[in-house]
Amino acid sequence: MLAWRKWEFGVQALLVIVIVEGAIRKWFLPSYAELVYFYKDGLMCAIIIGYLAQRCKPPFIIKRQIKLFSGVVGAFALYAFAVVANPRAPHLWASLFGIKAYYLYMPLIFIVPRMFTTKEKLIAFLRWYLIIALAVAAIGVWQFMDGNPGSTLNRYAWNDAAGSASDIAVFADSEGSFYVRVTSTFSFISGLTVYLPTVFALLLGLTSLRSTRTLPLGIRWLYYVVMGATVISAFMSGSRSVIINLLIITLVFYAFTSMKDALHRLRQFAVAAVLVYLALVTVSPQAVEGLYHRAFGGEAQIEEGHARIVEVFSFPFNEAAYAGALGYGIGATQNSIPALMRRLGLTHTGEQIPIPVESETSRVMLELGVVGFLLYTLLRLSILIVLWQACVMIRDREHKTLAVAAFAAMIFPLIAGGAVVVHTQNVYQWFLIGTVFALLNADKLSSRALAAEESTLRQTWPVMRPLPAPVESIE
Repeated sequence: MLAWRKWEFGVQALLVIVIVEGAIRKWFLPSYAELVYFYKDGLMCAIIIGYLAQRCKPPFIIKRQIKLFSGVVGAFALYAFAVVANPRAPHLWASLFGIKAYYLYMPLIFIVPRMFTTKEKLIAFLRWYLIIALAVAAIGVWQFMDGNPGSTLNRYAWNDAAGSASDIAVFADSEGSFYVRVTSTFSFISGLTVYLPTVFALLLGLTSLRSTRTLPLGIRWLYYVVMGATVISAFMSGSRSVIINLLIITLVFYAFTSMKDALHRLRQFAVAAVLVYLALVTVSPQAVEGLYHRAFGGEAQIEEGHARIVEVFSFPFNEAAYAGALGYGIGATQNSIPALMRRLGLTHTGEQIPIPVESETSRVMLELGVVGFLLYTLLRLSILIVLWQACVMIRDREHKTLAVAAFAAMIFPLIAGGAVVVHTQNVYQWFLIGTVFALLNADKLSSRALAAEESTLRQTWPVMRPLPAPVESIE
């Protein structure tokens, strides 16, 4: 109800719920795990209703700058809604749920710019929101030290058909010692591996701002500690993709932000690197060894990692042969569909997908067919392009710094995919896009206000007339 009346509060609550939802599902209300999973969807619906119901909204003046992107979004939306009635789909309700997976959180790209109308509002939000990562990291360390895959602390948010505790992911070092791949407050590893790079990127942006340097020294050091904690958690997750993502974020951020404060940037990087090194050496050297062994421990590990990279860039030809032009129906491969249909007592009325699916590219192809897959790929490419253009168009240095940080956090997820399958990535993807748009919009509003102020000064300032020439005295 509060999110409906005050949608700005609803958006902030949504971003907190994304972090704690998994903890509630696996530790506090495991019997209601599925209902808790859908809670954030209901909250998002309330946010959208409250947003649309508000008559006087802050101005959104960058419509012309994102016109092409809006056209691609509209084209994909028309196609997605058109294939809801696909006769091959499991059920009409399953197709509507599929629409949710693709589109429910997309309105954040227009809501967030009207929520953060100034840079100061965004910074005020980030200053408290990013601190939560310290608690997330602490729980991850606790899980890693516990080390027991069968313990309650390391369980996943299982549903009726998800499996058992024996399926908890582990990784080993070169000596054969096994360690649990931590999930912290998230339901599965995938949620944590999305959250950590997002926090890391936003922390890079926040700690690079001139305004942050005026904060007390203890608070500034706290942000660096949080940054180090996110890196430690990344190693404890045992995920190779997270480490790659962190490296990409660092390279992109330092390559495309202003070098006018090169000394400060170098000092920032050095402090963060020293803290991360000390933390890894003292807290989790086993995690570093285990992750290295998982990536480079042998020919099998190297080939498996290479296969995963190739899979991201390969066209799913095998799935295309089965899916055809229109696919098996939007939402047909969503993991929650079987449980949803059981809850609602629905009977599968469409065609069964004859092949197993895992990657997002395979799922999108089977759900939407060749036409939908190409449109969705075009959408992801257009997002990268419009975000880069937005960062280039921003003039204010601090606006640009935060925008580049958000853009850097989006590069790897957009290339590798996953937002359709991983709900955490779904939320953060559209929020980060909205953040870049918010900074561009705020920059344009600031420029417009400055131009209006200068125009007013010109009109009100007295016209300076030249003084008359001095009259020579006649002797």
